[in-house]
This record gives sequence, structure tokens and C-alpha cells, in this order.
Amino acid sequence: VQASADPPPKVTAEHVAVVDDASAKLLYSQDPFARVAPASITKIVTTIVALEHVPDINTVYTTSVSSAALAACDGSSTMGLEPEDHVKLETLLYGMMLPSGNDAAEQVAESLAGSRDTYVGWMNQEVSSLHLRDTHFVTPSGMDADNHYSSAYDMALLARYAMQNPEFRSIVATSSKVDDDYYMHNLNPLLGVYAGADGVKIGYTDIAGRTIVASATRDGHRVYVSLMHSRNLSGDCIALFDWVWKAFRW
Repeated sequence: VQASADPPPKVTAEHVAVVDDASAKLLYSQDPFARVAPASITKIVTTIVALEHVPDINTVYTTSVSSAALAACDGSSTMGLEPEDHVKLETLLYGMMLPSGNDAAEQVAESLAGSRDTYVGWMNQEVSSLHLRDTHFVTPSGMDADNHYSSAYDMALLARYAMQNPEFRSIVATSSKVDDDYYMHNLNPLLGVYAGADGVKIGYTDIAGRTIVASATRDGHRVYVSLMHSRNLSGDCIALFDWVWKAFRW
């Protein structure tokens, strides 16, 4: 229930979707259905698909991806994988969601599906099962690619779906993690800074600009802020969350 008539704040993001977790309702939006490059918030879907396909996160995989080669090729953010490492799926998922490792995303696709195309097919099946019409994935990492797109609204709903999984929730709420000799730091600028912040993922590419789906919980009520093409992720998110807590009562 909207409790105050305070207008929503002005933000720098071009596309905004503020979604209530309990009802999935849009609390506020600004061009939320536009199909745009999502960047690394794609990894929300890469990760939940992995958790659904491999229930045992202690499963160990031998790596084939070279982080150095990826970074040299396209400037990818990485967790630092090198070929012939032995790494648990859990470590790969933390490496994907905390430091935003494109090497981890590519390795998960290769290890679980045998090929990135098959894995991306699984990701698109997930999108279809949720009846989202403005999302199509081409890469597991979110690097810019033709026909790789989502919307602020779809990404908020994809995050809402993923956050129903307790393992996923635990990963994205973690500020830092050391596992299999990898040190991983969460790039989410709200964790440990904004009261109640408990997920989810940021992204950046030249085409996408800065993107985020942020989750925060207050008095047991969770809300998602999804932004595309923001020039100030933290400022935009905090302004929108602060407005929500004042403007709505549940």
C-alpha cells in the first residue's frame, strides 16, 4: 500500500524497475521493458541454472579456461582460473557472482553442459519458463554480443526467482570468500554499506554501461531495484530504496 505521496527520486539510470518481492508488483518504473545490453547481471541466470542442474555444489571440475587469455582477448573480469585447476562448483559460482569472473561463467557452461551454446540454451529455457518476453541470452558471462539483451523489469524478476534458492541467496549476500585458494571479493557496492542490502549483482560493459539488480530487506520485506545504464549505481539504488521504505507500507 502506498503510504505517502512523496515523488520518486530523480536517478541517473535510463531504465528502472523497482519490484516488490512478495507480490512481484512494479512499485516504480522508468522505461523498464526496453531491450538493452545487461552486462554481467546475466550471471544471475548462469548461476541459478547451475544450481538447478547440479544439486551438489561440492562437485569438482577440472578447468580448461584460462583467465589470462580471456582478459587479454576482451578485458574480461576474472576470478583467476588457469587450465588443469581442480575447482568445486561452489567456488566457480562464488567466482562468478563476487568478482564477476567471466572465466568462471565460461567454465561452468563448459563443465555442466559440454558447450556454451547448450548451456545458454538452458538459460533461455529458464527465461521462457518464467514467461519473460524481453530477454535473450547469447553468452553465459554477459559480454556484449548481438542479440544478447534483457530489460530492467525482466532482470528484476529473474533475480527474484533466483533469490528463492537458499544457496543462491547465500552466495550473493557474501562480501568475500576464500575457497580452493581463490580470494573473491564481492563488487556489489551496497553490501555492508546500506542497511538491509543482501544481493544481488552488478555489471558493466561499454555498450551496457553500469547495470545492477540490488536486493534489500527491511522489516522482513524484500525489494529489488534493477537499473540499466546508470551513471551512479550506489546513489541511484540508495535513493530508490530510501524512497520505497518511506512511500510504502506492507
